[in-house]
Amino acid sequence: MINALGKELDGNLPASVADFNKTEKTGTTSKEQKAAVKANRQAIAYLTLALKPIELLRLITRAVTDEWPEGEAWQVMKQLQEIYRPNDIQVIAEARHKLGALRMTVDQNPSVLFCQLATLEHAYAHTSGKITDQDIIGTIFGIVPDRYLPTLNLVAENQGNALKPSHLEAAMRKIWRQGGGSKGLATVTTNPKKQTEIVLTAFSGTCYVCKERGHRATHCPNKIKQGQPKTVSKTAHTGKGKRFNGSCNHCGKQGHRKADCWELPENAAKKPSYLQGRGEQGNVHMDC
Repeated sequence: MINALGKELDGNLPASVADFNKTEKTGTTSKEQKAAVKANRQAIAYLTLALKPIELLRLITRAVTDEWPEGEAWQVMKQLQEIYRPNDIQVIAEARHKLGALRMTVDQNPSVLFCQLATLEHAYAHTSGKITDQDIIGTIFGIVPDRYLPTLNLVAENQGNALKPSHLEAAMRKIWRQGGGSKGLATVTTNPKKQTEIVLTAFSGTCYVCKERGHRATHCPNKIKQGQPKTVSKTAHTGKGKRFNGSCNHCGKQGHRKADCWELPENAAKKPSYLQGRGEQGNVHMDC
């Protein structure tokens, strides 16, 4: 892109703005020169907007000459390439270093790895550090989990010299899907034990079934299963086993003992706040 832009603008731009203005007045400016001047002005405007930091705006200043006071866009692009995409001997080591830094976990979707490889391949495609198919194949065999290796070795043996990264990618995707992996790029945790731990530790309140902290009643291990007789947990209500069905010796109501009666002054604090001040109706409602 940069080379193409440079050749087009550098080859078709007039020698200077002054020369362009002269030919414009006489009507002798060629279509190619008009297009080049227009493209250069647009490119400089876009680059000025894109290169907001002061340290990058200096690149436009460097491209300003006496002949072109507004700057030459292809010179700016050339400087950007030298900074961010240098095409020298160091780029070879840089590309190989990034390939060697790639990793793949056991539960990772293979598509993630091949997206990373494609990104690196594209980034260094037009440099001396160009990444070849052999580089990619060697990286794949070096970092994939052991469960892929038998199949990949078989694919490599069958393809011989015609082996391409796409062959390995197709084989790895099949293994991934056969193991229960999703078709997308997202990875999922298939360990039910880990999922249970996440559910149980995500809630910090108290379960109203067993009265223990750390999980909801819907995930309570003591929750009554459907089809079984309904019994109250040992810690529910009185904490002494099954619910008391007799009558209170103090207020005469059924469902609680005198020691737990809300009408006793020493038990007033046990009465729920939403029943405070409701008198008998509140007590009857709770006992029904």
